[in-house]
Amino acid sequence: MIASMTGFARRELAGTFGTLTCELRSVNHRYLEPGFRLPEELRPLESDLRQLLTKNLKRGKVELRAALENTSQAGVADPSTRLLQRLNGAQDAIKSWLPQARDLSVADVLRLAGNEGATQGDWTDALAATTSRVLDDLIAARAREGERLATTLNERISQLRSLVAQAQPLVPQLVAQQLISNQPPNHSVTLRAALLTICTVGGPIGQPLFNAGKRSNSDHVAARSRQARLRDS
Repeated sequence: MIASMTGFARRELAGTFGTLTCELRSVNHRYLEPGFRLPEELRPLESDLRQLLTKNLKRGKVELRAALENTSQAGVADPSTRLLQRLNGAQDAIKSWLPQARDLSVADVLRLAGNEGATQGDWTDALAATTSRVLDDLIAARAREGERLATTLNERISQLRSLVAQAQPLVPQLVAQQLISNQPPNHSVTLRAALLTICTVGGPIGQPLFNAGKRSNSDHVAARSRQARLRDS
């Protein structure tokens, strides 16, 4: 089965820690080149994610993007006593070395309290499950694109076979003309000449089978004259 290297997939997962967004996009590449754009909280998981991609994909330049949005408790977290004690001790230690450092604000404490509720285990489980589902979506998208490519290729092959079938009756006449002009027969050149005649003048319905750009009237007259000579010879 033909599979394209181009694809895109995206999923979101809402949990107690907030919303996790995961995207996978891939483009053509000679070999597999995974890339990652992860927030700092998720960077320790990059090795596991790389192993997941290399296990399921063979080629393509693949980029995984993940983003976290903390929406727990409507954006306002209740700092625990343990956290406040740790922040107070850390602030005293920092100011003993950096007396000019500013004190922690209420906004700083609330932001750190919001981050406290999201444990590393939450990130690991959520990202692993979401990435696996997004990877399945990407593989399915690449398979659908591959089916479209296969259909296009089969149509082109059928068109070429039709051209060859139309050109074959002209080959003996072209070979005879080469012999009359004392030229050694060259069947590959002869077949190309026959195909060129058919492509220029047209197929069974009299329309050009390929768009070779703009041609002058003299080019079309010369092509029709060539075909007429072949039929009369």
